[in-house]
Amino acid sequence: MTNQQAIHTLFNSGVINYKTFIQLSKRVVKLQAKQEKEVRQTRVNGAVSFAVGTLLKDHSVIQHRAVWNLVGREEATRDEILDGLRSLRDIDALTSFKKSGNNFQVFWSLPVPDVDEAVTEAVANEMI
Repeated sequence: MTNQQAIHTLFNSGVINYKTFIQLSKRVVKLQAKQEKEVRQTRVNGAVSFAVGTLLKDHSVIQHRAVWNLVGREEATRDEILDGLRSLRDIDALTSFKKSGNNFQVFWSLPVPDVDEAVTEAVANEMI
């Protein structure tokens, strides 16, 4: 039984009134739209991950437009691509930076690994 069917059953049984029926129906529609958006974003995130991996094989940095073109402009919106890139940044798979103060020139690259001080000292000692 779907949420909408459950609401109809409650209304027909007299458990909820018409005002509550309308409120719950609107809420169900919003929740369905939100769920569909999350599913779509998950699919786009996978496509973005693949596109980033493909593009970073040949280049050290990329911009979102290259990712968007590879994923397909009809397949995802600009905002969905940017959200996918941000999700990769959130899990430390990518880093973003600006070469200038222009917000429209954001570049994406693989993160630079942190070098531990002990490793640095060991390498320095071997060189001596």
